Amino acid sequence: MNTGLRRHGEVVKLRWGSVDFNRRLLTVEGRNAKNRQTRHVPLNDEAVSVLRNWREQSGTGARAFRVATGFRTAWGKVLKRARISNFRWHDLRHHFASRLVQQGVPLNTVIF
Repeated sequence: MNTGLRRHGEVVKLRWGSVDFNRRLLTVEGRNAKNRQTRHVPLNDEAVSVLRNWREQSGTGARAFRVATGFRTAWGKVLKRARISNFRWHDLRHHFASRLVQQGVPLNTVIF
């Protein structure tokens, strides 16, 4: 919700080496991006905090999110446990984009 990342190539394939906690930037490598262009995503306080906590919990693997059962299955279980219905991962991207526009970021910048 705080990064606007896409599910497939950007979150599932995220590696810890692409997260720069000091500069508060996350790099989406071109090979994992929908448009094949590398981009840098600024991380707000909440995103940094969540990623740091997850890093401590997840161990030393190269990938940030190791999903053994498949992302769709894991996402469905999370939503069910949280008692959330009619919600898609892509809704997080829409929320992120809406927040940017509300903060005055030009629409042509938001549509990345």
